[in-house]
Amino acid sequence: IFLLLAQSSPDVHSFTFTPKDGDPAASDRTLPQLARRDASVPARRKLVVVLAGANNPPGPEKLVAYAASHGFHVFAVAYKNDVSPVQNDPGFFGNLRLEAFDGIDRTPAVTVTRPDCVEVRIAKALAYLQKRDAAGKWSGYLDRDGQVRWSDVIFAGHSHGASSAAVYAKVRRVDRVISFAGPRDTNPVTATWLSMKSATPIDRFYGFTGTDDPQYPDHQKAFEVMGYRGALVNVGDARPPYGGSHRLAYTGGHGDAIDCPRFADACKVLFGID
Repeated sequence: IFLLLAQSSPDVHSFTFTPKDGDPAASDRTLPQLARRDASVPARRKLVVVLAGANNPPGPEKLVAYAASHGFHVFAVAYKNDVSPVQNDPGFFGNLRLEAFDGIDRTPAVTVTRPDCVEVRIAKALAYLQKRDAAGKWSGYLDRDGQVRWSDVIFAGHSHGASSAAVYAKVRRVDRVISFAGPRDTNPVTATWLSMKSATPIDRFYGFTGTDDPQYPDHQKAFEVMGYRGALVNVGDARPPYGGSHRLAYTGGHGDAIDCPRFADACKVLFGID
């Protein structure tokens, strides 16, 4: 399936396509994926990979639209997010999430093949989009060997995706990581991945948590264990750049984290938008 979505402007290019469109070998979580770019604004030459919350389809669309409107290429991937990471084994959290990322067998709780893993699906999607939208230069995020050039990738995830974004950046050196309503994996035990050595420097990690979110204390604990820069700052009580802090909070619930139109100043800081 390949659909060109209705567009508010001829410069906004939005697409939906399944993982099978990019790779016939894909077999699990073959939900419609989203891609978007906006040619009406200067291109930032960074790819934002959006990771949805648990059991949700690729998205959230609100994050896809926001990032594209600021000149990013955006891709919301279908991935293994339909298994709960809650366990009493601190190693389980990372094993589950990393298997979803690279398809390497780490836990019997899930079976993720290489064609179904995030790493491969990003590469296949970029090659597919290049064929459909050559003017978009999607292949510019691939190296000559067809592998993703991680240095130009930003992981942005919500909820379950917020923790996945952070752990993926532990094993690949990316440009930036943004965790909306996360990261977590600190309840009922603290995941070992939170303190593992990171390929991405810690000063590239950002978190956004809501004071009315039941997971709020868990997010703060994750910030502390990982060593996020700065002290917690409520963006409603301060002005950007919030003292340079990467631990940002807002007054609101779990789903409010992705409301970038509401938290416009904060989202500019999170995405590094000047």
